[in-house]
Amino acid sequence: MGEAESALGEVERQRAKLAGQLRLPAWYVLLYAVGAAVLLAAPLLYTTGFGVVGAIGQAFGIAVLCSPAFLVPRLIGVRLPARTSAAYPSVARTVLLQVGALMVGTGGVLVLNLNGLGAAALAVAVLGGIAAGFAIRNVYRGIGRDIAAGQVRL
Repeated sequence: MGEAESALGEVERQRAKLAGQLRLPAWYVLLYAVGAAVLLAAPLLYTTGFGVVGAIGQAFGIAVLCSPAFLVPRLIGVRLPARTSAAYPSVARTVLLQVGALMVGTGGVLVLNLNGLGAAALAVAVLGGIAAGFAIRNVYRGIGRDIAAGQVRL
């Protein structure tokens, strides 16, 4: 029985170590938040005559929002399964909240901007970026909790 218990203890130790590696650096969370805010604020630039800057902002925002697929594994040293939402139970809810917040933010920016409330639209874009930063941080924290608890479905 001692050998089985030591093997289970080793599995627990490895899961805890892997879960500890799934912490995003603060600079990446900030970059992600800024990228989301810039993407949300891009329509403001189009209507104020800075269309080229808006296009560059959109490209930057899209690149940052797509970066978890290729940049995060290099940052944390862990390659996660391609279908993370299927493998980790806590991911699906957090990602849905993030997508919903970005959609509401986009709608809010567009409606406020069309009604001449550029400052309010900019505030919504900044708040949307902050929400996206917290969401990406919570996605990886949730994955870490799922790994530590052994709730991974591969």
